[in-house]
Amino acid sequence: MTIAFAGVFLGGIFLLFMGQHGPWSFALSMFMVSFSLGLSRPPSNNLALEQVDQDIGSASSLLIFTYFIFGAVSMWFISLEWADKIPVLGTTVIVCGALVFTAWFVIQKRGVKGIA
Repeated sequence: MTIAFAGVFLGGIFLLFMGQHGPWSFALSMFMVSFSLGLSRPPSNNLALEQVDQDIGSASSLLIFTYFIFGAVSMWFISLEWADKIPVLGTTVIVCGALVFTAWFVIQKRGVKGIA
């Protein structure tokens, strides 16, 4: 998961600095972000659900609900009247990637159940 979270962060950097150089640079940057998110999602869901002792179905539903809410807010945010959406998208990915990457290291140091 460390590699996946780092991939999100690096993909955001590439998107911010190289995403405007043409459709291929944008597509490759977004591929890195999307691939890294897809790589991190199954183990992170598993890790979150390992913390739950009862009502696992409710916890799983809450995770999916959270994904949809963040997706809806993100779509609203990026659809605002920005002069150029690519730097906004890149900055957002960098900030979110850095927050998750930092949280991952903090959680590892705390010794949460299920993290080796």
